[in-house]
Amino acid sequence: MYRKHFFISAFIALSFLAVAVSCKKDDDSGTTYSDSMTGTLSFDISQYLLVGETVTIDATGITEPDDVTYTWTGSLIGDRDGQYGNDTITGVQSISLTVRDEVGTFTITVKAEADGYYSKQYSKDVVVISPDGTDGSLTDIEYTGKTFRDPRDGKIYNYTTAGNLDWFSQNLDYAGQDEGGKGQPYGRSEAMSYVTGRLYTWNDATGGETSSGLGNGPQGVCPEGWSIPTNEDWEDLAKAISGQDMTYYDDWAGLGEKVTVDAKFNGTRMWPYSPDHTPQNMFCWAALSSGYGNNGYYNFYMLFERGFWWSSTEYDEDNASYRYIYYDNPDFPYFPVDKTDFAASVRCVRLASGE
Repeated sequence: MYRKHFFISAFIALSFLAVAVSCKKDDDSGTTYSDSMTGTLSFDISQYLLVGETVTIDATGITEPDDVTYTWTGSLIGDRDGQYGNDTITGVQSISLTVRDEVGTFTITVKAEADGYYSKQYSKDVVVISPDGTDGSLTDIEYTGKTFRDPRDGKIYNYTTAGNLDWFSQNLDYAGQDEGGKGQPYGRSEAMSYVTGRLYTWNDATGGETSSGLGNGPQGVCPEGWSIPTNEDWEDLAKAISGQDMTYYDDWAGLGEKVTVDAKFNGTRMWPYSPDHTPQNMFCWAALSSGYGNNGYYNFYMLFERGFWWSSTEYDEDNASYRYIYYDNPDFPYFPVDKTDFAASVRCVRLASGE
């Protein structure tokens, strides 16, 4: 019995010794690392930024030790006489950078180091967007040439005429003038509003007002003289596209690909290729895969995969419906969702002006 206890005690002692030894490691320079930093290294920056935009980034999350050295690297870091490269800034926890005048995806990395500790590293990709014309991030879209200037904020929208209605050819990007604003751009990144407009809950889009009838929707977030499309407005669009009468609650087989546009975002197709979906941009309606939001505009999904657009005619007391397009399907169906949570795009309409 004594020998058995002796061997067990010896084994436990050796095990503790092995653990203690394993906590130390020498690198080629002879430095001994005795511990890991406490905390998770990170920094917060919008996934999408505009060219020329200036932002400040703070490295956070490391709680021990106190004497940490931070090193930042990436082609967006620093500016040497107007030339960007894989620049490095060492010794500061917070940096300010001005985004380069080049669209694309760039990686920013921060590394935390301290004497006697294993280092930690965190990286994040940033997509740089340009809003300017044919040289901007959004390209290969044909419009009718008819435009409307929103007097509330000065933004200019292309529009088209289909059937009995004028339709915006772009998603609405009106932030509102009240405290708290209206809707959010994808990812809560203002840079994305130049590409996909804003996303709104049904209540925010319509002001909680349901309506029906051709050209008779509530103004909601649309400019004066324009409205959120009703079920009848959508039916009028379906007839213009197909040449046939369709109810709002039909699946609109084959109509989705008729109005999608084969646009590019920073040189890449916004609607991924699918043999079952061929963008035709009928009437220059220019449907984009703008994704959706939910959970109080904090979660966003399906960018470059699906587009969603509200009807102002409520589905029932608690729900409203949107029409949506999926890149791998040619149809244009509808779906009911909660009025207060789901966030979709808005296309404003009005009775055709003849202009």
